[in-house]
Amino acid sequence: MFGNISSDSDLRAVTITDASVTGNEWVGGLVGDQNGASIRNVSIDGNVTSSDDSVPSYTGGIDGVNSESAIIKDVSTNVTVGGTNYVGGVIGFNSGVIRNTSATATVRG
Repeated sequence: MFGNISSDSDLRAVTITDASVTGNEWVGGLVGDQNGASIRNVSIDGNVTSSDDSVPSYTGGIDGVNSESAIIKDVSTNVTVGGTNYVGGVIGFNSGVIRNTSATATVRG
C-alpha cells in the first residue's frame, strides 16, 4: 500500500485480507519502509514476496524496514513471506519498537 511513511504518519485500524504484494526490496504487506512513523491495530492476511534475488530483500508481513524511532503496536499477521534475506512474519529488519504483535507465518529466505 505504501512505499515509505515518515514521522508525520500514523496508520491505525487497518485490516487487509487476501493480500498479494510483490516487490524488489523493502517490501511489506502495508509499508516498505517506516521511518519514525506509527503503525497500530493492523491485521494482514496473505502473501508478501520480494522477487529480486540479487539484493537484500528486507521483506515483512507488515513492514519491510522498521527504522529507528518507528513504532509497531497491536498488530497481527497470517502471511506467507518470501525473500533472499532479512525476511520476517511481521518485520524484515527492525531497529525501532515492536509491542504486542503476533505472527502466524511461513517464512522463506
